[in-house]
Amino acid sequence: MELVCTTWTLAKNPVFDVSTPLPGPIQTNNRAEIYAILMAVRNIEVAGLIDSLTDNKPALNTYNKGTKRARLANHADQWAEIFDILEAERANMNVYWMPSHTDTQKETLKKAPEWMK
Repeated sequence: MELVCTTWTLAKNPVFDVSTPLPGPIQTNNRAEIYAILMAVRNIEVAGLIDSLTDNKPALNTYNKGTKRARLANHADQWAEIFDILEAERANMNVYWMPSHTDTQKETLKKAPEWMK
């Protein structure tokens, strides 16, 4: 599975881009979405802030439930690394939901957060 990770600011400016195969034998969409977040976190500066946008509600919900829940979730190895790095670097991350296909599916755009419009 090829992974394309772009971390955007809320002003819609890309600040981190990477394209890489998803490593390991587990090749699922959910793992790829979490890996995209992990790739951004691996590149965070000390006391940095990441605004990560995802169309994957399970990833959003897991992150927002915090480290204890994430370490029990599917793909806990990735979540553990994410939270460990954030803590070690004294960094923060906000994860926002962004529906996909808003450019081709007008009904989806209606559900989008206001900042996307």
